[in-house]
Amino acid sequence: MATLGIQIPQVVLEFVIASNPPVLSVSCNNPPPGIVGTVYTHTFLVSAGTPPYTFSISAGSLPPGLSLNAATGVASGTPTTAGTFPFTVQVTDSASPAGTATVNCSIVIGVNTGSIKITLRGVKPRCKPSDEPQLGAVPQAPSVKRAL
Repeated sequence: MATLGIQIPQVVLEFVIASNPPVLSVSCNNPPPGIVGTVYTHTFLVSAGTPPYTFSISAGSLPPGLSLNAATGVASGTPTTAGTFPFTVQVTDSASPAGTATVNCSIVIGVNTGSIKITLRGVKPRCKPSDEPQLGAVPQAPSVKRAL
């Protein structure tokens, strides 16, 4: 077999596969309702992005008496006013350039109604405690005696 002496250049192909990193996002995380005068704590959740994160309220406001920890995303305090309070949570990460995400949330604050005890005077009960059915008791038919 004869060789022709021709050289074929060698080609090396390199492929770089770029994947998009997960997108920064923030979640309301279902804020529970609160009660005026009762300590409240709730954490907004962040995913992806580059920590550390910075949280803020970009629109609306938290209920009066609550504040947002910018480093942890925890809303806490003692609410002073009842109502529904809509707001927007914004989170910014530490990437370069920084990523930003927002979510619309609301917290409902109610009033503690407590309990009321009512005592009725001069009202006679319709039955005696012995007339009330007992758990596990089998009702008995009344016995009837016939006069002859």
